[in-house]
Amino acid sequence: MGETKFLAIVGCGARGLHALERFFITLSDRVSSQLVENYKVVLFETRENLGTGLAWDPDQTSVNWSNISDRALEPFAGRPAFNLKDVHFPSFPSYLEWLEEVMGVTINDEKDSFSKRKVTGAYLIQRAQSIVEPLQSLGLLEVKRERVVKLTHQENVFTLDTKQGNAYHFKKVLLALGHLKTTISKENQRFIEHAKKDALHFSNDPYSNEAAAIYASSKKILVKGLGLAMIDVVRMITEDDNAGFEKNDHNIFLNYTGNKNVQIVPYSLDGLAMVPKPVGKHIDDNFDPIKAGKAEMLDQLKTDIKNGEVQDVDDILYPIAGVVMNVYNRFDQPYGRSSLSDPEGKDLIVKWLKDQTTKNEHIIDTDMFIVDYMKLTCQMSHGNTPFSLDYTIGQVWRELQIDMYYLYTYQLLPPALVARFIEINEMAKRYSFGPPVESILQLIALHDARVLNLDFVNQPEIELVDEGFKIRKNDKEIVCDALIDSVLDKPNLSKIIDPLIESLVSKSMTQQFEENLGITVSESANHLLGSVTIEGLHHVGRNTKGSEHGVDALLECFDTQKMQVVIDEILLD
Repeated sequence: MGETKFLAIVGCGARGLHALERFFITLSDRVSSQLVENYKVVLFETRENLGTGLAWDPDQTSVNWSNISDRALEPFAGRPAFNLKDVHFPSFPSYLEWLEEVMGVTINDEKDSFSKRKVTGAYLIQRAQSIVEPLQSLGLLEVKRERVVKLTHQENVFTLDTKQGNAYHFKKVLLALGHLKTTISKENQRFIEHAKKDALHFSNDPYSNEAAAIYASSKKILVKGLGLAMIDVVRMITEDDNAGFEKNDHNIFLNYTGNKNVQIVPYSLDGLAMVPKPVGKHIDDNFDPIKAGKAEMLDQLKTDIKNGEVQDVDDILYPIAGVVMNVYNRFDQPYGRSSLSDPEGKDLIVKWLKDQTTKNEHIIDTDMFIVDYMKLTCQMSHGNTPFSLDYTIGQVWRELQIDMYYLYTYQLLPPALVARFIEINEMAKRYSFGPPVESILQLIALHDARVLNLDFVNQPEIELVDEGFKIRKNDKEIVCDALIDSVLDKPNLSKIIDPLIESLVSKSMTQQFEENLGITVSESANHLLGSVTIEGLHHVGRNTKGSEHGVDALLECFDTQKMQVVIDEILLD
């Protein structure tokens, strides 16, 4: 057996980068220079760019925008300076400092800016390089461009086997994996077989080279999904030197000035559109929950949990509903014609959170034509029309979201209750993870230009015909020669087909947190089997969904408080 090194970090997206930073910063405070050599790290990453993962890859098209405003990334702190083996590692700026210094972007209260995802990727690469290269020079870090496909554990040593046929040995392992392949649905399998048989086109990876070829050649493209990835797909299809949008002098809406000869036809199972965020801070301040009792609500909720009084998801939703009603009651002009009492409002909010097709005069009617729905939410995002109760719920939920991740704390609540809350949170993301209003305005303009066909968005029939994929709704139908599935799979251990994860399952080194969710981990991100901890094996990132380490958001990747707990446990040697 070869040398056993201290730590393997498998995966260097944003979370893997932050883990690497915290490890060596903590090491510099706790271990003498003479002993640092005992704590060598090997980083496994097959992507060319370190620190970015797929989401923030700087090589992606420039038309893909982040859905989190630059203003909201103010908590994205830089890296403090530290010294290691008599070498000084200078500090690295925060994201907003870097944006201003390098990109010339400053925060504007009137209109929020949203970075292109490749720009955020450029920041992450520079941040990664500024620590990786000096650590390599010191001999404390190796970067292996190999894919780990198997993990075994024997006599306190973890062995990682790679696709390239090499084996490496470690005392500790930290998995920081991103998106992994999952089993193909029966529907998609039918689409794949149909496309092969009839020389048509299908892709279930909207960001792949395969999909890019479809965008370049097909003239009628069916797109499954109405989420953020669908918006990316539409942009990638219509990307053209001659394409663009110009402002209308009389209102907030845009005109499409391109000449793209294509028809894009999105559809989904519920027909519910993404809802844009407020255009800027001056509108967003209307939904500030601080003066609406946020702190008091959170304190009481934590007390109720401690006292065992939270037994049902309603015990979580009603306190949130109270904050929402306090915000909604502040508005001078209500969306509904009749008044809404506090008890009635709370009941309605909880009902809507569980079913977003709930009907009430204070809630936008989801039965209206999707373009009219999008126009109305865009007007709300600009403050040009009264805020509906559902729009208010969505924006307050966004403000509370990071605080509510507390509910995922290890052993705080029963897994089934956490899973139910996650299910409701996923539905609320239509608002809380909503795109910049500019994205929705562009979709409306593309519809007006007959590039985007929105007649089939809600539960259409799909028929496989010789000419392609026929979509039918009411008395309308159209045949497309290509279909893109833009619905990205959620982390679900039972559906992951990655060989590394499969090796963990086969060796009984992991278990599922709850049905349809990810891997069970402890507060220090250790793999768990029931109440048994697998010492030395840690896991952070989206594939631990159900835990506080599994939240899939950029700010959560750089949550120093949570990551420090993991690093402290790793360094307990």
